Amino acid sequence: MLLSGYNFLFYYENVIKAGFQKISGIGGKIEVEYIHEGGRLDCAYPIRGTKKSAGRLAFEKGCGFLNPLRSPAGFVPGKRIGKTCSIIIPGTGGTVKKAFAFDGGLIVSWECTPLDAKSGELIIDKVEIEHTGIYEIC
Repeated sequence: MLLSGYNFLFYYENVIKAGFQKISGIGGKIEVEYIHEGGRLDCAYPIRGTKKSAGRLAFEKGCGFLNPLRSPAGFVPGKRIGKTCSIIIPGTGGTVKKAFAFDGGLIVSWECTPLDAKSGELIIDKVEIEHTGIYEIC
């Protein structure tokens, strides 16, 4: 599958599944809870809290097998992605500029561009995946 023109590559089971022009939601945050020392309300000590929501990645303007209309694996909303997925940002000369991975993915939504009989091209307009955590691997 030729993915020229797509700056970000999506890997699943170490195989390129799609290329995208835009990805948002890469980052992390924690929930914070507070302990009040000695019962005093003016002395709050922040601690790591219980995670109440998953992270969400949005992949936009792409092409490849994340499209449910082309995928035999059934990448449809509600599909749990049980294996680790990677986002690769290629550098020059076949190198990797940056790479991220995430676990516990769940496809939340997808949409493709309007169908056009003259172009015959089916482009993924947007796919949203919730995950349990994202981390930099390179």
